[in-house]
Amino acid sequence: METVTIRIDGQQYEVEKGIPLVLAAERAGIRVPHLCFNEGLSVFAGCRLCVVEIEGARGFPTSCTTLTADGQVVWTKTPGVLEMQRGVMSLVLADHPDRCLSCQRQEHCGIDGICLRDAVVTYRCLTCAKNKRCEFQSTSEELEMHKYPMRYYQESHSWYGPDHVELPIKRDNPFIELDFNECILCARCVRACDEVRGLGCYELSNKGPLTRIDTAFSLSLQEVGCDGCGACVDVCPVACILDKPSKWKGNAHRIVRTTCPFCGDGDQLDVEVQHEKILRVSGSKVIEGVVNITCPHGRNGLGFVHDPARIKTPLIKQDGRFVEATWDAALALVAGKLGESQGAAFAATASPGATNEELFALQKFTRSVMASDNISIYDRMDGPALTQPLTEALGHGAATGSYEDIGNAQCVLLMASDVSVTHPQVAWQIRRAARFNNGTLVLANPRATEMDRWASQRLRYRPGAETALLAGIMNVIIGEGLAAQEFIDTQTEGFAALQDSIAAMTPERAAEATGVPLADLQRAARSIASGTTAIVYDFGITQFTNDTATVAALVNLALLTGNLGKPGAGLFPLRGSSNQQGAEDMGCLPVQDQSIGLAGLPAGLSAGSIKSMLILGADPVADNPQRQALLNALERAAFTVAMDSFLTATARLADVVLPLATALEQDGTFTNSERRIQRVQQVLEPAGESRSGWQVLAALASRMGSDALQYETSEDVLESVRAELPNYAGVMTDRLTEHGLQWPCNGSELAGTPTLYTDGFGGRKAQFLALALPAPVHSTGQFPLLLAVGRDQLAYHKEVLTVREDPLTRPYDEELVQMHPGDALPSGIMDGDVLRIVSPEGRFQSRVAVSDSVPQGAVFLSVPYLADSTPVADGPLSDLLDFTATAMLTVCRVEKAG
Repeated sequence: METVTIRIDGQQYEVEKGIPLVLAAERAGIRVPHLCFNEGLSVFAGCRLCVVEIEGARGFPTSCTTLTADGQVVWTKTPGVLEMQRGVMSLVLADHPDRCLSCQRQEHCGIDGICLRDAVVTYRCLTCAKNKRCEFQSTSEELEMHKYPMRYYQESHSWYGPDHVELPIKRDNPFIELDFNECILCARCVRACDEVRGLGCYELSNKGPLTRIDTAFSLSLQEVGCDGCGACVDVCPVACILDKPSKWKGNAHRIVRTTCPFCGDGDQLDVEVQHEKILRVSGSKVIEGVVNITCPHGRNGLGFVHDPARIKTPLIKQDGRFVEATWDAALALVAGKLGESQGAAFAATASPGATNEELFALQKFTRSVMASDNISIYDRMDGPALTQPLTEALGHGAATGSYEDIGNAQCVLLMASDVSVTHPQVAWQIRRAARFNNGTLVLANPRATEMDRWASQRLRYRPGAETALLAGIMNVIIGEGLAAQEFIDTQTEGFAALQDSIAAMTPERAAEATGVPLADLQRAARSIASGTTAIVYDFGITQFTNDTATVAALVNLALLTGNLGKPGAGLFPLRGSSNQQGAEDMGCLPVQDQSIGLAGLPAGLSAGSIKSMLILGADPVADNPQRQALLNALERAAFTVAMDSFLTATARLADVVLPLATALEQDGTFTNSERRIQRVQQVLEPAGESRSGWQVLAALASRMGSDALQYETSEDVLESVRAELPNYAGVMTDRLTEHGLQWPCNGSELAGTPTLYTDGFGGRKAQFLALALPAPVHSTGQFPLLLAVGRDQLAYHKEVLTVREDPLTRPYDEELVQMHPGDALPSGIMDGDVLRIVSPEGRFQSRVAVSDSVPQGAVFLSVPYLADSTPVADGPLSDLLDFTATAMLTVCRVEKAG
């Protein structure tokens, strides 16, 4: 980062070169009043409030449009600057409905007091939902506008004039309320929605005094495509755009910054707390120069911590019913029972939503106290298959770069993923590359997604043909001499074996197998090989094939084009849960061939080789493909203990249930999809007698006579992590600044390692992986359509996020089958019809959505991911899960169901 030296108000500062002066001053701790500027958004220069005086410059330039340069001498508080700022502020105030902003009695008037300025005034700061949280209010106070001679010169056009028409307040959205009567035309909401989220829900219309901001055609937020992310709420300086659920709940007693507990992005949240309840959640602003994007999940879903169904005391099953018990009694029982089945007779599984400290303690307890290697992670949306080929070929099973590399890439290959829904931070970086950095987005997906609007090239392939598509692309690159031959010769081995394994999948055959036109396949290959390319994928890449071949193909593609170890390039597996990467880092996977992972648990429990089991925060009975087998096996297990916050379907089968504190009720760390270790800070006191997982495991180890888990605080656990995991050797809480650290991070690397493999592959060569091309699934006369069964990412995680607080906000009451019009209309099938889907694996009924977002010849059946499994065990989704247990990609026919 190049810096320059400037002087502001007589003091010398070293600041980043070429950034707006207003931002440089803010980073130096000097406040320049502004209303339209917002870090991370384009410069609008609409309010004209941030004027400063610069020696040698003419007039009073706006500091948001003036970039830093060496030797600048800037004055921000001269009489001329203040006079100009107050004059501009008076113009904005003239058309604002609240005269309290310029009244000297503002601090003295009670809510019910009579306004001495104007008897007709009823709308006041003291009756505004954003009082004391309003930037317009604080800026008026900062400039002491009550001392400035205000003239409401445009009385006929202002709030109080006879020509004023009050705009309707829009309250139809469950999360966001719009009142554009408050608007000061800063256009922050327009820019945030367009530039950050890419949705464009707001627009500026008209000119002069009639200028206004509203939704497109003044439609509701739902009708213009709003997804409730709240980016507009976070940037609005007044009370135009508010969180509807918390609008009248007042101000927070404290604000705690923590890491979002849902997806693998690692979004930073500012959680506002009032009377030990979560008041509202907002996204932290730009952190250390990196834009922080939030989504509806973390913003609206943290209320589950206050759910009355929370388990608050230990429960012991007696005569088939749970009874409350003391911690002492529960721990004594668990320690005694687990002591009877040490060794290979014990198994543990955990949720990837647990903290690193909890997961490390679990693997330590399993291996050191129970002498077992039977440990696994359960996440239906993710798993080690997403990174296993990276470990085998490169050395590290994780993303090779940072999110910033995606935004700076010349080409982005987004494979089988809908990141606009699942990973908002990554979606913003992809949009930045495609829209603002002139990059090429190659989008490969069987279905249309929101990211289609940014794609330069779209590869709409048949479900299950992912590996064939990538093999065809690699053959184009090899055949046209576009491979990074020097990199291949010096840094890799196994290239000949790769060539042999994909030779049969010629570009022409790949086009036939995938349904992608040959010209499109060739154009994509040339784009991927022509510059720095970031390859991005998530769990969608394996949801139809359930193997690692496609991931291996992506690794080969990165090696073939030399897109490793340099900025703007790399492989980026996006993890489905908040700490899936951390769970693997902490060692929560079997390391011995004879060990039993999650897939082997039903057989192990049924055969009696597994006698006892500990489940930390996971609910595999909810939607595991082996759901019924696992349910039956757990019922026959000799002893099961569940540590959870709710009495889930899995916890109901346990002999003992121990109340688990959530991530909002403890300190710790998460590791996100870019290997970034981030702080999890305690927001609330644990509900009832809940304890964090590491506390429970440490107490159990002590009762079983082991000193392997002698932890008193989460810092003690992190110290143990540092001692045993080289990649985390330099990770300490006081070094986890707002933006965290990326591993590998030893004691000498203050910033960790943003990019892997810059100096090679650790004394070895990267390994090309020979591919076994899967046999395609062919439709028949009896079953003429492909049936792809997967997770609908639009409903990703949302059930547990919102339904606990307000059942009306649940996104779907029933899951949908999606069909292309070319398949539906010839059979007389219309949108909304109830269909019977018949396949070799069974049959199921569902309502159909007719849409060209799916390819012709394929039917998509979506299954929700229910972090709250309560409705699954007994409700209609139970049949759906049974139906889809083995049918990820099969053939089917559809019939109208009466």
